[in-house]
Amino acid sequence: MEKINVINSLNSVVSDIEKRVKSKFQSSEKTLTLKRLIEPSSHQAKSESPFNCIGISGFSTQGTNLVNTWKPLQDIFSNADLYALEWEAGNSLQIGFALSTAIANRKLLSLLPASAKYSKVGQNRGANPLGIADRLVNNPIVDFGEKTLHKSWENLMSTWEGARENADKAGESLAKEIKFGSLSTKPLVLIGINLGTEVIFSALRSLGHDSHESKVVSVIFLGSTISCNKEMLSEALKTVSGEFFNVYSTQDIFLKSLALASNKSFLGLHEITNFTGISNCNLEQANHFQYASKMNDILLHQKIASAIYKQIIDLKRHSG
Repeated sequence: MEKINVINSLNSVVSDIEKRVKSKFQSSEKTLTLKRLIEPSSHQAKSESPFNCIGISGFSTQGTNLVNTWKPLQDIFSNADLYALEWEAGNSLQIGFALSTAIANRKLLSLLPASAKYSKVGQNRGANPLGIADRLVNNPIVDFGEKTLHKSWENLMSTWEGARENADKAGESLAKEIKFGSLSTKPLVLIGINLGTEVIFSALRSLGHDSHESKVVSVIFLGSTISCNKEMLSEALKTVSGEFFNVYSTQDIFLKSLALASNKSFLGLHEITNFTGISNCNLEQANHFQYASKMNDILLHQKIASAIYKQIIDLKRHSG
């Protein structure tokens, strides 16, 4: 009876998580495309806009709602040329299910009776990122849980790495557009959410490999999924002439779960230290998926929008 109760509890956990994930994750099969969010009015020539601004979504805000996600930016940057970047992340729904399965299977072991006795089996915790270093001896539920846990871990990492590779490729394409395309004539502000920050990061590093003078004046990361060393971050920052904003939350449940599964630390979970030109904003919010809906409030209350306008004005004054 005890085994049946545990398995029934697991099924309930999986069902609940997958329902919530389905409502948040969308798949994308689109190629790299810049979509203008709002056309300039007849009395405002395109050349009069002081800067370009591109919003880049990740797995939580892709698909048909892409334009609607970023359109509220016109209330903040009313005189900018606003764009949203469509890019092929891969099947983001698959990422959601892979993560939910990993979390649910980890939940399996926590549902076991507290009175049960554990026995060390000499597993290497470093080789098991979800933290199962002990197991119950001769317990079929735990044996099942461990096998399923490792399988879900492998599925999650395979799916996740595929999405990150696509983000790198999209970033390289975006860098070419910044250097040689329509974005090359004005100062540029880049805003990314979760995997969208990886697209930006790749673009910045691609620009840094070139002697080209970058037009990127400011970058805003919202709940970034980037995990990198200081050398890589320093390389990317060299391409940004103005301020870099890292908006994060130490309470982000989604990123904390993903970090636990991947054994990595993401910029969206902590402040960036020992770098000049970086402003850290800790929102202390648990819901990762509120970054999009609260974006304007974040830009205003954290005084990010005013700081960007100041940079644009200063740049125009110096260039004039």
